[in-house]
Amino acid sequence: MSATAGNAFPRRRRISAWTERDRSTTSGEARLDAWVDADRTWGAEWRTSALGARVWNEVLLDPIRDILGRPGKSFRANLVRACFALVNEDGTPPPELPAALEILHAGSLIVDDIADDSHERRGGPCIHRVHGTPRALNAGNYMYFWALELLADLPLPAGAARALLRRANRTMLDCHRGQALDIGLQVGVVPKETLLDAAAEISVLKTGALMSLAAYAGAVAAGASPEQERAAERFGGRLGVVLQKLDDLGNLTSRHAPGKRFEDLRAGRVTWPWAWAAEALDAPDFAALERRAQELQRACAAAATTQPTSIEGAGAALEADMGSLAEDLLLCAGLHRRSDLRAELGAILDALEAVFGDKPALRLLGAEMERLEASYG
Repeated sequence: MSATAGNAFPRRRRISAWTERDRSTTSGEARLDAWVDADRTWGAEWRTSALGARVWNEVLLDPIRDILGRPGKSFRANLVRACFALVNEDGTPPPELPAALEILHAGSLIVDDIADDSHERRGGPCIHRVHGTPRALNAGNYMYFWALELLADLPLPAGAARALLRRANRTMLDCHRGQALDIGLQVGVVPKETLLDAAAEISVLKTGALMSLAAYAGAVAAGASPEQERAAERFGGRLGVVLQKLDDLGNLTSRHAPGKRFEDLRAGRVTWPWAWAAEALDAPDFAALERRAQELQRACAAAATTQPTSIEGAGAALEADMGSLAEDLLLCAGLHRRSDLRAELGAILDALEAVFGDKPALRLLGAEMERLEASYG
């Protein structure tokens, strides 16, 4: 393993150049929520509409400002910048490009939270619980098309612009296919022997596709060669899958906020820990684990009718049972799993270095990956 990835990722002090750029107002890169007022797809029309700004804020723009103004990891924007810098060390991507990827992602979070009946997002109540489901759903869908408009307006060569826009549309189709699997498949219904394939398919489509788009977009905007484009998109896709594995593991730990902890178990979602348990256990033991999960899922659903805000509302006994199931799933996943995923992140970074070389942007990207990996702790 190279010095770049093999040294447990570069030092965290290197990340400061990117982690605050989404929050800055310099170099034309405003805070993400400020993009609402700078939206060129409307220009100043919403301010001069006969209905007035107050109406437009209430019916559409406030939910968008809300989600974009909350602190997030901003990794997709940073991935755009990193892959641009791997190709063109002296330039910077158009500010619309990283913003578009973050807007697209944030819109998907609103829609996903509605589909999942989630309660908490980015340190606060989900957007649909603050602004109501109809307005939140409309705002999330609006953000998809807004992001596409931002991509369509990028100052890129015609061929690159067409390729990027088509890739963005295909990515949105993939993400929706992944979401269909995520909300349509249930633990206890999916056969044991297909759980691993199901978890992989969900991760590739729902998480890997958007991360792959971010890496590809940065490389294409910088004028990458076909080999560099393929390397960037492969890197993004593989990275997204590993991060989904980390997220699935993290959802079983007590370090998650009460509104998110055990959310996957309560919803009966097909996740990587279930796929690993299917590999580790024989059929009778796995079936018994599934039955426990289904019983707890039904108990949580019943409790939510009177205490809908969190698992704590379901009572201490139910919470303890959920924690016990989570511990058993973590044991099935293997105590080695976290270190294996960390090593996989290093291998992914090595594969990127094999194409681009040991550049400053690669080391900075490694530090960002370290930051992300730690955030799932």
